[in-house]
Amino acid sequence: MGQSTDPRGARGDPRSLERRESELEALRGIFGLAMHLNERMYAALGHKRDQFDIYALSTLARRGPMKQSELAIGIGKSSVFVTRMVDHLEKDGLVERGQHQFDRRINVIRLTSEGKQAYERMKASAEALARDLFIQTPDERLDLLIANMRRMSTRMGFSLNAGPWPDEPQIPS
Repeated sequence: MGQSTDPRGARGDPRSLERRESELEALRGIFGLAMHLNERMYAALGHKRDQFDIYALSTLARRGPMKQSELAIGIGKSSVFVTRMVDHLEKDGLVERGQHQFDRRINVIRLTSEGKQAYERMKASAEALARDLFIQTPDERLDLLIANMRRMSTRMGFSLNAGPWPDEPQIPS
């Protein structure tokens, strides 16, 4: 079946072809920047990790020791997924399991000193990338970008403040 020659595209989309192409270009740009950021974060850790390892380390760095179930909620993954992830992070010396300070029945996950150092490297890498990207961006354009990113993240059901370095000052609503 051939492509429609209707400039409105599939399902009678009222946006112009140029508008749709611009939207796709913006989406490719966002994806490319996200991939570049992830690569920098992975490099800061010294070996390949996935984004949830980064989120877990960041969450633990910001909130401190927590139950594994709390960590699962914090990064939006199942407890089974987080158990396997923590197993790997523990094997690599980035986190450790231990007893809760006041209730020995509860096991908590905490960063090791190596995990804290890894988080600081990731954070420094992210700060350097942000500086490189936005050094010549006027404040009003950066504010507009943040407002647009906030709008898009809200439409997708997540918070801009849930990134890998959430201990930075929160973006005001």
